Amino acid sequence: MRRYFSIRMIGLALALSGCATYTTDECASGDWNKIGLQDGRDGQTADRFNRHGKACTLDRSEKSRALYMAGRNKGLALYCTAERGYREAALGQKYYGVCPPETARLFSTGFQLGGRIHQVETQISAANDAYFEVSKKLENSALPEAQRSAVQREQVRLQSEETRLREELAQLTEQADAMVRASRSKKKE
Repeated sequence: MRRYFSIRMIGLALALSGCATYTTDECASGDWNKIGLQDGRDGQTADRFNRHGKACTLDRSEKSRALYMAGRNKGLALYCTAERGYREAALGQKYYGVCPPETARLFSTGFQLGGRIHQVETQISAANDAYFEVSKKLENSALPEAQRSAVQREQVRLQSEETRLREELAQLTEQADAMVRASRSKKKE
């Protein structure tokens, strides 16, 4: 009986998860323009229209689809910027190719820069972890001198690698800051 109850609860959770990005009130409102706007701002693909319609049991007529797509296009105008591309990639997010041709290149430029920043930050973290692991070996007083020297050389190599990566990160961050400043100054014009 307990297993049956657990399976039913999992099924219920899965059924409700399709509308998990919206509150019950938003689902009940059926405001397709508002839902499309949010999906566009989030860089979601157009197939979310059908998923929302099924999960929230909303009308999926052509009129509703047109309202959704109009809202989504407005949202994509906010999403498909170099600054947003940078932010998404720096956070390790995925890009689903949703930007229209006129803004895709700008978004991609920011996304590539953010992706490189994310990659370098990950490499710095890995170098720090490796340094910590290597340093623990030096705590062993029975470590033969030849191995101790090898471990110390590895420490120096890892420190040098981290320094190089931090310098690269500083340069990339300067580029990102300049891109964001340029983007914001264009918005003011």
